[in-house]
Amino acid sequence: MTGALQTVRAKRVAGVRRSLAATTLAVAVCTALAGTAEAAPVRPPAPHQVASAYGALFALGAPVYERVMFIKEPDAHSRTMIMRRLHRPADGKRGSARYVFLGDRLPESFLVSEDWSRNGTPQGLVVPLTRKSRGRPPTPRYQSVTTISGPVGEIRAIAWSHRYLG
Repeated sequence: MTGALQTVRAKRVAGVRRSLAATTLAVAVCTALAGTAEAAPVRPPAPHQVASAYGALFALGAPVYERVMFIKEPDAHSRTMIMRRLHRPADGKRGSARYVFLGDRLPESFLVSEDWSRNGTPQGLVVPLTRKSRGRPPTPRYQSVTTISGPVGEIRAIAWSHRYLG
């Protein structure tokens, strides 16, 4: 292999390893919050357990976003959501919906459609929200998100971000 091909391959392998580590983290957090299915009565996790799991997402580098607002578009089944990345557990507006996006890296802020069958859940094409883009999709690399889990503690949904294939 040439040096350029080895570099491209190494970057892909590193990206797959990051995605796998993030997925493993999400499964571990979901499992920790869900508890075990024993004969004992089921109790919700204590507030300090949920807070520590939420803080662990940031400590491990999982991308956590908050929904800033909805945009209602005329003649559309669903609303558009404006999402913004949070960098610390204390960032963002208190009580706002929080989401974790695993997989491909997403921009700091973006637009995404709401899943019309599940209120407040992101689904579909990601449109970066920057001064340069002005809400137009970038070309040629489109990204999409697919929800893989419902609410877990403070997190409204966990979604997978991936390349949009058409």
